[in-house]
Amino acid sequence: MKMTLRLLTIAVVVLTAFAAQTSFAQGWGSVSGKIVFDGDIPKAEPLIARGKATKDPTVCAADGPIVDDSLVIDAESKGIANIFVYLRRVDEIHPDLEKSEEDKVVMDQKNCRFLPHAMVVRTDQKINVLSDDDCAHNVNFQPFVNQPFNQAMNGRDRVGLAINVTEAERLPAIVQCNIHPWMKAYWMILDHPYAVVTNEKGEFKIDKIPAGEHEFVLWHERAGYLSDLDENSRRGFKVTVTDRGSKTKDFKVTADMLK
Repeated sequence: MKMTLRLLTIAVVVLTAFAAQTSFAQGWGSVSGKIVFDGDIPKAEPLIARGKATKDPTVCAADGPIVDDSLVIDAESKGIANIFVYLRRVDEIHPDLEKSEEDKVVMDQKNCRFLPHAMVVRTDQKINVLSDDDCAHNVNFQPFVNQPFNQAMNGRDRVGLAINVTEAERLPAIVQCNIHPWMKAYWMILDHPYAVVTNEKGEFKIDKIPAGEHEFVLWHERAGYLSDLDENSRRGFKVTVTDRGSKTKDFKVTADMLK
């Protein structure tokens, strides 16, 4: 009788653990949307007009003006590019996404600009910084948690610099060239795959998110946090993801939010 009771107890524990695991992994869904500017699009003035660079004028702005990447708005859709949309932390990652498809991400330097201007990096990836410019640059990366990095680069360096990141950051970290101070970029370092940067039309999509309620962060370099919950909130928006469901979340940004 005691043996039977013991076996029954073990069976109940196993079934309870299985039920808890099953309820936790309720499925996977996606979230997509568009972030647009609400109002008249401000006139975009170049940072440096063509041929007016005071440093390395044969490279910087030699073939065209250097644009201001800190606010890029599509004239037709009013979509805002380079806004980070991400989860700060997650308890579960879809099996297909546990490891990044690429073991490195690349940032290039061309016509005295960092390309891309904003990118997401996972902690299982290395960062490779290249230069296509025929002049010297330096790469000054100042994260909050990871090891800072500041190193000069010779021109036309297609081997590049290797930068390792091992810790998730709470905010995008700035990258600068101190030789050409207008050169800036932002990297969001995370230990999970649920983060993107809005494209040129302000669009974003994140797939295979664990089902449940999530608080997404929206962050833009001019505004900092963006939220439709409260002007002081660090939560961009809340959304409930369902199994095989697809949620759409559109967001409007006013000029006051970008000051």
